[in-house]
Amino acid sequence: MKFLKKYFTLIVLLFLSLCALGPFIISLFPDYNYYPVAFHRNFMLGVLVNFIIVSLLHTGLSKFKESKKLTKVERFTPYVLLFISAVFYSKQIPFYIAQTLFYSLLIVSILRRFWIDKKEHQFVFYFILSSLFYGLVSSVLMINNSNTYFLLSKKITYFGLHLGFFVGVALYFIPHVFHDERLINRFKNFFKRKKYLYNELQVLLLLFHIQVIGEFFHVYNIVLATRFLFLFLPALTYFKLWRLPFKRNWISIYLWLSLWSLMIGMMMAHSNSTDFMHWIHLFFINTYLLAAMICFNSFKIGLVKLIGKQVKILFGLLLFAGLTRATAYLMPQTYVNHLAYAGLLIVLVMVWNLYLISRRTQ
Repeated sequence: MKFLKKYFTLIVLLFLSLCALGPFIISLFPDYNYYPVAFHRNFMLGVLVNFIIVSLLHTGLSKFKESKKLTKVERFTPYVLLFISAVFYSKQIPFYIAQTLFYSLLIVSILRRFWIDKKEHQFVFYFILSSLFYGLVSSVLMINNSNTYFLLSKKITYFGLHLGFFVGVALYFIPHVFHDERLINRFKNFFKRKKYLYNELQVLLLLFHIQVIGEFFHVYNIVLATRFLFLFLPALTYFKLWRLPFKRNWISIYLWLSLWSLMIGMMMAHSNSTDFMHWIHLFFINTYLLAAMICFNSFKIGLVKLIGKQVKILFGLLLFAGLTRATAYLMPQTYVNHLAYAGLLIVLVMVWNLYLISRRTQ
């Protein structure tokens, strides 16, 4: 019981990964022909990724900023709503009602802190708040149980909710991992002039909203241009991805590689619409999952203790799993098998990760 309480986040992450990827792993057996696309999409995005989001908000962002303690409703209700989503994954209306309530609760939790805490807020919250709003919009569009808004809802989820949330957290967290004092001080100076939106932040937020809202009006060229500006501006001006991190260790290098995975995945996904769903997995596996694991692990044992031979192999396997899933379509004869291999690698990484963390925190 003590072990479960101490490593609750990592255990649930492992369990949800096994649930979301298990059907693909079972497909390695010769008599199993089920291809669980709908289940995988709903469970992975609606439950697993949302679990990462709420865990980062509860566990991670509290480390970034002194704030009011979470109420019991704020702490436990999101997990209840995710459980309901998991139970009704195949029932569209109950599933998306639970998702709508989930995003609404997180938005209210952040707005409550904006209202209570009159101090200047970390700029990361503006991206997170915007991304959660788009998650809410996406869920509301799907409640009517119609295919009319399916593609639009999916794009808002990918490029509004997930892209916005990751970039918002990355803009704060990654400079600390890179040990780049120039970046850290630059971000601290955002609010020195008593303006909540200032210079680059204002431009990034504007680009972010344009590339999402453009999807409603089907202005593909504008969407594409603003989306790549939104990605390349911080990549080139903040993180300077053409060079290795300022302070090089395995954690910073893996995050550097995950940022490149985001860039490459987005470029490849938009270069050919038929291959979009394959390359977008580079974002979800190599970027989202890797960054989430590093965040969770560093909060448990610190970044210094994370550096070791086994951790290098662990994160390397995760990067390889993302590449395997993204390129599986290039091998049509063994396509489903490669999905299973990628899923198996991710589950293996989760088990190994839990073992390493529990051993190093004893």
